Parts: sequence; structure tokens; C-alpha cells
Amino acid sequence: MTHKKLAAMLLIALIALSVCGAVIYQSGSVAASPTNATGALNTWSRAPINPAFAQYLRNRAAGNATTTVSGHEESLVPSTVDFSTITGQSVRASAVPLVGYPSSYDLRGLGKVSPVENQGSSSACWAFAAYGSLESYLLPGTQWSFSENNMKNLAGFSVPDGCNGGGSPQMATAYLARWSGPVTTTSDPWSLSCTDTSSGSVQQHVQNVLFLPYRASSTDNGNIKWALQTYGGVYVALYLDTSSSYYNPTTAAYYYSGSTQPNHAATIVGWDDSYAASNFAKAPPGPGAFVVKNSWGTSWGKSGYFYVSYYDTQFATNYQPPAVFTSEPTTNYDTNYQYDPLGWVTSVGSDGGGNTAWGANVFTATSNQQLSAVSFYAGSVNTQYAIYVYTDPTSGPIGGTGYTGPAGTITMPGYHTIPLTTSVPLTAGHKFSVAIKITAPGNNQPIPVESTLQGYSSATAQPGQSYLSATGTSWTDATQIDPTMNICIKAFTTPWASLGGQIPAGTSPAASSWGSGRLDLFVQGMDGALYHKSYSGSTWSGWENLGGKLTSSPAATSPGTGAIDVFVRGTNGALYQRSWTGSWSSWAPLGGQIPAGTSPAASSWGSGHLDLFVQGMNGALYHKSYSGSTWSGWENLGGKLTSSPAATSPGNGQIDVFVRGGDKGLWQRTL
Repeated sequence: MTHKKLAAMLLIALIALSVCGAVIYQSGSVAASPTNATGALNTWSRAPINPAFAQYLRNRAAGNATTTVSGHEESLVPSTVDFSTITGQSVRASAVPLVGYPSSYDLRGLGKVSPVENQGSSSACWAFAAYGSLESYLLPGTQWSFSENNMKNLAGFSVPDGCNGGGSPQMATAYLARWSGPVTTTSDPWSLSCTDTSSGSVQQHVQNVLFLPYRASSTDNGNIKWALQTYGGVYVALYLDTSSSYYNPTTAAYYYSGSTQPNHAATIVGWDDSYAASNFAKAPPGPGAFVVKNSWGTSWGKSGYFYVSYYDTQFATNYQPPAVFTSEPTTNYDTNYQYDPLGWVTSVGSDGGGNTAWGANVFTATSNQQLSAVSFYAGSVNTQYAIYVYTDPTSGPIGGTGYTGPAGTITMPGYHTIPLTTSVPLTAGHKFSVAIKITAPGNNQPIPVESTLQGYSSATAQPGQSYLSATGTSWTDATQIDPTMNICIKAFTTPWASLGGQIPAGTSPAASSWGSGRLDLFVQGMDGALYHKSYSGSTWSGWENLGGKLTSSPAATSPGTGAIDVFVRGTNGALYQRSWTGSWSSWAPLGGQIPAGTSPAASSWGSGHLDLFVQGMNGALYHKSYSGSTWSGWENLGGKLTSSPAATSPGNGQIDVFVRGGDKGLWQRTL
């Protein structure tokens, strides 16, 4: 017997043990009931692996898991999580139109479908289907072409045959949720090679991915219709065989009534309840079909699209959950604290704890930031959660200073980001934790975790990172249960804190300075004069016209001794300054040149030098000093600015940056 066959047989045996029931995790000589941080005994079990995944590994070992259809190699990795328990459950009752769904619906007519692409002979249909959903979600506002090549090559999973072994929405979600993508196709073009050296920048942050329940019958289409109308394209798995008994090339209509598991993924873009059964090679029991965008190029089907009967027995009914991918601008959060780059592999629960348990992660802040959101996976319909945050925790993940976060119910399974009601300030080098109580109806393993799984994931973990609790008071380090386990909880920060108030339309913030318990805001009015108002506590003063005329848009002001100093960039590129002490002084050139392509964001008068802050073309904050008659070089201070900076002023060893956000509110950040 070859070593390869022996390894495959051992792998199948391990998977078979997992399928037979819940497995108690053990680490070396650690007992099946490990002692937690406070000495109480507790047992933890993980959910049985999805039987389809076990079958997939057996098929792989036998060498028959990949099929070739119309010149395309097709293979999918079934979900490691068993979603069969939520089959047929409705998650959209409150969103259903009172008049019901229209008889037909097509995203193409709404400008919400990106162009058809071609996967070639690869088995990367899953990546094309995932991006078909995400690109649709972002339309018609912005048309993106994201790199499937980057996703298939850098997903990071240890599935058989690597990037040629197929994928799943779980794998796509993990890659996107850790902010490895999406990058553009231009930065990483399509290639059949598994080698990838792309340095493309991430264009969006994926913070929410919905996993729809499987269809229970040919008429159980409400969840998909709701998702199409609410978000856009939907990732779907199906068994695709274009032989004449299933596929009618004249009408591009497909109907499969067998039991072979799915081998292909595509993107649903519409439906037609009246699509005639006579359009199919073999007539299904009734009319109705989904409109599906394929990834075999425009020369196949109807310009790359085809129709799948509602009665198809392997369409969105098992193997992989239908999924909806959404995203947000990269300016939403600046740091992603995480221990689960491979995402949700399995779930764990406390024996005797029913469908409720607690999970927590402890992180170390890399800078002074504002913790503004957390994310986790919901495994059931109507998953309930309660979020708690601790700074400087003293007992595992709890203790120190506690903050009560939001609590609620998530109707849709999947990956979800929950904004905090109030941001929590973090201090560089200090620990903080996020603890979440999760109740998953019908699921006695409610805590999603990342861990090593043969044939799928090679996870790592360290003590002191992740914790589990049955009560929220006594905690077990996850590595005592499994040395490779981490809880799937991420934490997101933003450097910006809202100061409230509204900046009137028609004015642009010029500068602000922090005074004695107040904020002084200076703007250039439509008449070119300088206006001032103060923000103290929670209210704004009225606008005060300081008179004078500005020869250029103000760059910054800083308070002097009874003076207001305004700095502007002249048309010659040099920096000019004038002071207001009841009347305006003349403009005085300060010398030096401000490089073209940058706009002065703010400046402050220090000890014999001027500190200038500008927003670069890449959105980061840059700094340089002017002392005497020379400029220092530009220093990249990092971070991303959500809006053009309004002003900075020196505090006690700090720089305060104020910007006007998209909501016209004032936001502050300390560097």
C-alpha cells in the first residue's frame, strides 16, 4: 500500500469518527473535562462534521471528486458546517412585500449584474460565483471587477489539490473577512496558475455575508427572492451536467432530477415563475425557473446565462448554503483584530448548556484607537447575542473596566458585524477583550470556532487568546480544549470619535483648536470671510463673522497669545500666514514650497517651528515641519482619513485632528 493511500485511509477514518457524533476535544493528556480558569469543571463538544464533507474527502481519496463539464473542471468543497438543520426556515417574513413578489425579476434590467467572465479549465467557479454576488451588491453605484485569481490562490486552505481543489462560500468568507481581498482584476489578472505574487490593495471591507437556508422544496423560493431584491446576486451550488438529458442548449434551460451532489457554483440574478416547462430537455413537473449567471464566457448559454428549473433537486438544496456577499468602504475601520484567518470551521458548545454559551477573545491594542464594532458568525436563524467589552481585563477575558455593548437578534445565519452603541477608547499596548453571549435556537454548539481539520484547515492558536464559558463568569482557555482552537470573534477600530453637532452646509471647515474645555471651529464662508463658532459640551455657539477676506482656502489656524494664526498655500505653492488680533495683519510669506498634489490639512505653531499635516493621494495622513527656512521630509503617519482633515492643534504631547464626516458631524482623532 502506498503512503498516499494509507494517509487517505487514515483521514477517512478520522472524519468517520467525527460524523458519528459530537467529539470531546482533548489536548495531549488533558482530560475530557478540562479545568477552567476558576477551577470549575466543564466539558465542551463540537458539532458533528457535515456528512457531505466526509463524503467529499472519500471521493478525493478515490480520485473521483472532480468532473469535467463542457471543458471546465468542476469541483466544490462542501461546507464543513452542517446547515441541514435550518433547511426550509424563513428568514425574511418582515421584509416580504405586502403584495407579494412579482412573477418575474431580473437584476440585469436594473444594472445590477457585472459582466460574464470565463473560469477556463479551472475549478474556481466558487470564486467567480462569490464575486458575482459581491459585484452585483455594489451595483449600480460602482462597477467593480474583483480578482478571482487572488481569491483562489490566496484563500489559504489546505484542501486537496490546493487552488485546483475547488472552494466554498465559507472559504470565500474567511478570505474576505480577514481583509485579504477583494483586490481588482487589474492588479491580479486571471491565470490558471496557482502561484500568486500580487501586491494589489484591498478595495472594500467585507463585514457581512449571509448564508441562506437550503430550499426545502421546489416552491420554497422566498428566501432567495428576498435576497435578490434586497441585496443583489446570490451564490448558489448545483449539480451541472450539460448532456442532452438535462440541458437544452436552444433555450439554455437546465433541469436535473437526480441525486448526484453539486459540482458547480454560479450566481442567481433573477427568476421567472412562468418559465414554461416545455423549455427544458426533459419537462419538470411544473413551470418556473431561476435566471443564473455562469462563469463559462458569453459564448455559452444565452450570452453566458441559463435558466434552472424550480424543480431541480440539487439547486440550493444541500452541500453549500446559498450566500450573499456585501461590503463597505475601506474607510469604515482601520484595524481588524482577529485570530481566525480561516474563519468558521466548526462550532462548539458546553455539555448541558443547551443552545447558549459564551465566547471571548483578548487582544492587545496596537495604538490609541476607538473600538467601534465586533463581528462573529451566527449559525442559526434568529441567533441572539449580547456583547461585552473589557479594557485591561484581569481575569482571563473579564475584569478591568467593563462596557456593555449592544444585544439583539440576527435573523440570517452567516458572518455579521455589529457596531457598538458607544465606541470604547483603547490605549496602545494595553489589552482589551470582546465577550459575546450567543444563543442559537436548535443548535447545542452555538460558538463558531477556527481549528485544524484534516483536508481543510491548518489553524494555529496560542494560550491567552480565546476563551469559552458556559456562564459568562468562569472561563476556559480554548487551547485547553484544542491547542489549535480560536473563537471566531473579530474587533474593529476607527481612529475617529464623533464630537456631535452639525456643520452647516455651504461652509468648509478651515481649522479648529482645542481651547479650555471647548473647540474653536473656523470656516471660510461663501463670501470669502472667516467665520468662527465654538463647540462646548454638547452645543454649538452661533457663527461669528471675523471679517477680512481670505486670499486662498484656509489650511489651518492655531491660537496664539490673543491671536488667530491662519495658514494658506498661495498660488505659488509657498506657505503664507496672517494673524487676527481684532484686525487682520498682512499676509506674510513663510517660505518653503508645499508639493503639488497635496492640500494643506492643518498646521500648528510649536516651539520655533510649524507642523503641517496633509492628506496624501493615498488617503493617509502626512506630516512635515518647517523650522526657520527649511522643510523636513514628509512623514507618513499612517491611518486613513474618512474625510478631508479640517484642522489640528497641539495638546499635551498630542495632535488633535478634526474632520467633517459624510454625516456633516464633527469627528476627532488623536495622533
